[in-house]
Amino acid sequence: MCRHPVVFETLKFIVLDELHLLDGTYRGDQLRLLLKRLSLRGINPMSVILATLVDPSDVASRYLSEFNVVKVDKPSEIEYELIDFSNRLAGVNDLIQRFRARMVLKALFFCNSRKGTEEFARDLKKILPSDKVEVHH
Repeated sequence: MCRHPVVFETLKFIVLDELHLLDGTYRGDQLRLLLKRLSLRGINPMSVILATLVDPSDVASRYLSEFNVVKVDKPSEIEYELIDFSNRLAGVNDLIQRFRARMVLKALFFCNSRKGTEEFARDLKKILPSDKVEVHH
């Protein structure tokens, strides 16, 4: 927890994405403790868990004292395309041209490794303004 908890006083939401990957690990234990510490300080933001879970109530009960389970029966359609990047820079150029033609303004990319992520971002920054490319791995 931050030594200056005032930072969290205006916290409105906490999003716990893919929580099942942390549940049952030491990182999940740390997360539960941090959520409890916020609660003890009277800071109770709305928490949202985003995950595909067999038993969502079981998982949610370990992290939140109060919760509602919202089940989405049919996920919304996601447009996706697999592109061959064996020649990475040519692939990136082709991809950018496709996006521009279709007026795509935002895209999320998944890479197989941290190194691949960094290399892909470096190639994107050769074509796009560097302040338009964010990397997370």
